[in-house]
Amino acid sequence: MLSWIVNIVVGVCLLTGSGLVWSEDEYRQSAPVLDRSTLDYDRFELTTPDKIQKIKHASNRLGLGGSDGWGVTGWFEYDFNVAQSGWYELNATIAGSYKHVEYIVDPSLYRNKTGGSYFYSTGQGFNGKFDKVSNVWLSAGPHTIRVQQYYWTGFPAITNIAIKPSTSQISERLQATLPGGGNIFRKDDCRQLELFYSSHRDGENLTVWIRDAVSGLLQEKTLVSTVVTKGPQKKEIPLYCRKEGTYRITIGDGAGRAISKRDVGEIVYEVIDTSIRVKTGGDIAKTLIQEIDCAVKPPDYTGGGATHLVHQTFGDYRESGDADWNKYQQLSTALRLAFPEPSWFAYKLKIPRKQRPYIVEVDYPDDHLRSFAIVLREGAPLTYPVAGGVDSGGEFSLSHSMAMHTLIFWPRDMDTRIVFMNARPGNRAAAAKIRVFQLEDEIPALLPPIKGGRDFANWYEEGPNFIGIYGAPNKAPDGSRIAMERWASAVSYMGGNILSPTVNIYSFALYPSQFNRAFSEPPNNDVLRRMLLVAEKYGMKLLPDIHPRADELAWPYAKSPDPKPNLLVSKDGVTRNNLPPYYNPLYPANQNWYVNMIGELADNYKDSPALMGVSLRLMQWQNPT
Repeated sequence: MLSWIVNIVVGVCLLTGSGLVWSEDEYRQSAPVLDRSTLDYDRFELTTPDKIQKIKHASNRLGLGGSDGWGVTGWFEYDFNVAQSGWYELNATIAGSYKHVEYIVDPSLYRNKTGGSYFYSTGQGFNGKFDKVSNVWLSAGPHTIRVQQYYWTGFPAITNIAIKPSTSQISERLQATLPGGGNIFRKDDCRQLELFYSSHRDGENLTVWIRDAVSGLLQEKTLVSTVVTKGPQKKEIPLYCRKEGTYRITIGDGAGRAISKRDVGEIVYEVIDTSIRVKTGGDIAKTLIQEIDCAVKPPDYTGGGATHLVHQTFGDYRESGDADWNKYQQLSTALRLAFPEPSWFAYKLKIPRKQRPYIVEVDYPDDHLRSFAIVLREGAPLTYPVAGGVDSGGEFSLSHSMAMHTLIFWPRDMDTRIVFMNARPGNRAAAAKIRVFQLEDEIPALLPPIKGGRDFANWYEEGPNFIGIYGAPNKAPDGSRIAMERWASAVSYMGGNILSPTVNIYSFALYPSQFNRAFSEPPNNDVLRRMLLVAEKYGMKLLPDIHPRADELAWPYAKSPDPKPNLLVSKDGVTRNNLPPYYNPLYPANQNWYVNMIGELADNYKDSPALMGVSLRLMQWQNPT
């Protein structure tokens, strides 16, 4: 969402400064205080120490990306000296796409909260050139810049890092930040924007615009007057916070000319109205827009053999062939040529408008052993399609009548098909009738919450992929929130009162974390915060499910000989270092990490009344013990 964001800890050096402000000529003529190949580092620490060979290899032309450009994680530090206090530009030469890169000025001061600065940069798209990270005020004296990347994909191809004096232009003497991290707020409870700036001329004003990120409409305009000072000035500007939406902040000069994003970046923030306004009681209002009799109308598409009709005393229906997709998808390309294709059939659905709620009802026969999927395929799909399915017979008693399966969906495209496909051999897919209903925009909750009553949770494992299930609109700045609200309304309609998203598992974390660094989200993408505020809005509770891979537990012992001290040892004296490793739950460092990781989540989100606790999942499969 954010193309660029800066979080800064302001120490004594920033507030007071030291030395004199340089003249315009001195700035323009001054050489960089740091201009170095990233391969010429002073110190480093990698999570996998032997990967330093990628950096040192003679063929390496990718800088911190390493000779093969993959999986180098940790940090590199570069020392430099500043002769005069003032504003400087921090730049990096980077090739290719990148994200999750952190820059820390004076990391020891930053860690102790006595100074230093932190910048998180995803780049401005100046590929292969000096890509500006930020402006930064530096006091005279020695400094260190750390370039850090813990996300599992590793460093991008950063080949050079440079810090040079800023010119007299106000665009190079300015920082904008939302202090405290995060950019998602409750309505009427936003933090203030903080500006740090210096001017060479009195009256060199700044303009701050806040616009609706969807419509582009101007919401607030603030004029900031400047005066010449030795050090940077600070100005706090209230954010527009009176209405739910996503907003974009841009900064310009006093004449109303916007300053380039390359200089000051662009901050996007989100406001969520948590007032409970869920409609409860009453039936859902729906209008029938299509009905298909599968026994009368042949499918629009088929595969894996012809369908056939079945006549029963309780009604007629259409049935697929016997071939299943479960085994077929596990075969190699060569073996598939000699194996029957999966059996399936599909119908076109008439969708008059996209991004509206619809219900699809399918009548199917509950008369045989069956295992089949019912899937909505769209012309503009996201990661996963909307899908359901049927398992009947076997351990489930048969009613020998028609049953009904229902899907609620928000189409992203009007070109939609409904597909019926076998999951197991011989367990045929079947359908008698299909009905499509268009719904009101607001879906009512089944019942109002009952204090002390039962809880009904809807658990979702696949991280942010719910945006596909709930049809998040393309490229909308508020698309994620829209999908979350649809999830909440659908669960409320079912009678549920708890959302339980998996917020940490194998290859992702849905919130910024100092403990789940290998997969942590950046500071500007706190999905868990957004989920909690949406849960508040719908009068629901939220139970985050935690199942961390815990790669971070391996990093301190990368140089330790086997058996690693924090791993379980079998009765034969064997440890397991490969994925997944078996971490010893009784080892103190492992316990501390686990408890502190949970505590971090609780501390960061305890302000939300929707947070009901955490769910801790223990599975040997990927994140054992």
